Amino acid sequence: MPDTLERESGFDPDAPPSPLNALTGDPSTFLRVEDLSLQFGGVVALKDVSFTIMRGTISSIIGPNGAGKTTLINCISRICRPDRGRIFFNGVDLLTLRPHQVATLGIARTFQNPELFSRMTTLENLLLGRHCRMKVDLLGAAVFSPWTVREELRHREQVERIIEFLELQSARDQVVANLPYGTRKLVELGRALAMEPELLLLDEPSSGMSAEEKGDLKVWIEDIRDELGVTILLVEHDMGLVMRISETVIALNYGEKIAEGSPEMILEHPEVQRAYLGAEDAAGPVNFA
Repeated sequence: MPDTLERESGFDPDAPPSPLNALTGDPSTFLRVEDLSLQFGGVVALKDVSFTIMRGTISSIIGPNGAGKTTLINCISRICRPDRGRIFFNGVDLLTLRPHQVATLGIARTFQNPELFSRMTTLENLLLGRHCRMKVDLLGAAVFSPWTVREELRHREQVERIIEFLELQSARDQVVANLPYGTRKLVELGRALAMEPELLLLDEPSSGMSAEEKGDLKVWIEDIRDELGVTILLVEHDMGLVMRISETVIALNYGEKIAEGSPEMILEHPEVQRAYLGAEDAAGPVNFA
């Protein structure tokens, strides 16, 4: 899927990487999206979308199917290249970077369907999230030097902390293919946390989860922000979850931003009501409980 998106968006995986020190815009801004537009053939995926995410917040992107939510996340994580617009993260223009540089910069993400190595264990999948933080060269890895051993132990300690944090001890040594769907979603969340992100992008994290798992997910998302200091931007269809955890909600429809504000404001916004219920039924607030 990513390869297809890269071809469609014009991203060149063989292009030389851009320097990470090219600061542009206001360095005090955590994440700023400006006039983002993207079109796939005749389909407008995004049209002049702008918003700002403040550090230390939990924000949600909502909208009907096909509204452009995942495409927006794909642009931020550099899977897609927009036709127009700019994206700044900590003052760095993300559109000058390749996807692996975005990860190194401090942005991690999950996907709608867990993108895990199904024949590897939970521990091994989480260790893969440490790859961008490893400082071992090819020779050191080949001879398993003392420095390599210390690095390996350090990264394993980090992963063990995440396993404990997400209560994945029972799944630690199990092959991912044998785990329930909700647990696999949690493993992917753990792998993203293993990258030590400053910004965590979650694409429909509660999909496929039971009511109990969704309750746990709410607590974990809040703990990730409060205990780990990670800013969170999520795409989510479970409006009850969105309304309970979000400080800011961004509503999209047909690729355009139709509303932005507090959950209470979004709940009563007429454009949001029309997008979810249709013009004839949008006579009052939508019940997202």
